[in-house]
Amino acid sequence: MDKKTKEFVLKYGVHPDVADSGRIIGNFIDEMEEGLKGREKSLAMLPSYLSADFVPVKDKKYVVADAGGSNFRCGVAWLSDKGAEIKVTGEAMMPGITGEVTAKEFYGTLAGHMKEALSQARDIGFCFSYPVEMEKNADGRLIQFTKEIKCKEAEGRMVGKSLLEAAGGERKVTILNDTVATLLGGKGVNRDPRHEGCLGFIYGTGVNICYEEERERIVKAGGGEGRMIVNIEAGNFSGVPAGIIDERIERNTVNPGKYRFEKMTSGRYLGSIAAETLICAGKEGLFTVRITEDKFPLITTRDLSEFAADPESVGTIASLFRKDKDLETAYDIAESIISRAAKLCACIIAAAAHRYIESEKKSFGIVAEGSTFYKLHGYRQKFEKYLSELTEKQGASYDIISGKGLNLAGALFAAMYNENK
Repeated sequence: MDKKTKEFVLKYGVHPDVADSGRIIGNFIDEMEEGLKGREKSLAMLPSYLSADFVPVKDKKYVVADAGGSNFRCGVAWLSDKGAEIKVTGEAMMPGITGEVTAKEFYGTLAGHMKEALSQARDIGFCFSYPVEMEKNADGRLIQFTKEIKCKEAEGRMVGKSLLEAAGGERKVTILNDTVATLLGGKGVNRDPRHEGCLGFIYGTGVNICYEEERERIVKAGGGEGRMIVNIEAGNFSGVPAGIIDERIERNTVNPGKYRFEKMTSGRYLGSIAAETLICAGKEGLFTVRITEDKFPLITTRDLSEFAADPESVGTIASLFRKDKDLETAYDIAESIISRAAKLCACIIAAAAHRYIESEKKSFGIVAEGSTFYKLHGYRQKFEKYLSELTEKQGASYDIISGKGLNLAGALFAAMYNENK
């Protein structure tokens, strides 16, 4: 990266060097502690009332569903001698993506997709990928939609109750966050004794972390014995400085002022960050070709990934430039954006893992889920490089745990836990 390009990405806040690791980690840990006590901070620290310590129930079928950032999946799942088995019966785009819907329309659409699964099993494990304030009865109240879902009427209502009203029948429903589902699913299929602690990490359309906390430290949930999974709601973290590009992106979202970290790092927004940064670079004279905002194409995170993998390929970003020098500058900007996202995510993972490390659990697992984590070119390598540097300073180590269908497997194990607690 030449001097002029580096000065530009630093000025606009999209270079990894703008992230002060020590300060970000410290801010995150402080907010975790305050959130556990019930004090209002950007980290909600939501109790799940679920534990990874559950009694397996063999061969009983459950309805499982996963309402993700963009897509909805459902099916029937059960635990056999082979492990968690899942039969997917329905897949569709999430309602509320293309325009505002009512609460009745939202849950009615989901129940319609679940019709076949509901005919084959009774009780439901429902992975719901949005901020929910859980209650001890395993239902939860939707705080707000994120990831650009538009259904204002559903906010403040009970998720499980609303789904059951649409689905009909006498059933028990267990609500859990997608990050909690990832952790449960990962631990359920990979019980490695080396992992003294485990984190759930979602890095896809959105970003979030959960971890296992001693109940006695969860003051807001009344304390108690044993451990509980806590949903950090890390995407809302505000203890990280936003740059010029971030402020521009923020103004065009449906919930300005909220979920700053997610908007700076997640797959839902990285394409927009790339587009805005390239437009600003054009205005600053970094390219020989004229870049005009009104004719600039839509850039997705997939476009960003493809360009980072091969800047000379025929793609949305590469097609904007004719000269090698322009391609090189654009490539350096793309690499900088991905590196910053990787460093920021490594910081908050290191902060969440601090709870295990300080209690002498020096080896921990990260159950990672999300297409952006695995498909964004160069991201995972950069993320692991930054995280290794941070954890090695504390004498700790980690492993990445992956698997297929972890959210639906987690929904299965949550329904089992709720049945037997």
